[in-house]
Amino acid sequence: MNHLFMVDIPLMAFSHYCVNGILWQCATMTEQSAQNQDKFIIRLPTGMRDRIRLAAETNHRSMNAEVVALLEEHYPAPAPEKVTEPAARIMMWLAARIRRRNPKPGSVRERQAAMYEGIANEIISRMSAIDKSTKADR
Repeated sequence: MNHLFMVDIPLMAFSHYCVNGILWQCATMTEQSAQNQDKFIIRLPTGMRDRIRLAAETNHRSMNAEVVALLEEHYPAPAPEKVTEPAARIMMWLAARIRRRNPKPGSVRERQAAMYEGIANEIISRMSAIDKSTKADR
């Protein structure tokens, strides 16, 4: 089993830079095959594909990852009521800490908070899937 987070690390050890390294690992991991993921075909206005390609190159990701990142930013998953997974709690704590200062919509800090929340939700859903598969194996 591949562990992304070490639970016994003190909370303060998760600096912004450490989190960014972990986020890169999360972003590059694929748990589902492309055949099992939802697909949605859209028509783009003239020139938009090129703008998406340039943004994706700037952010060092595929065009698909760029579009998904923008959709996640504008349509985040709802925050769970109670977070028990330690790694997700850290991400939610970081997001809440940023949001306390009321960052401007679309600013770097606001996008970081949204990214941390998205990662927390992803951790929660993956851990839930692991728990379900573990219970099914019993």
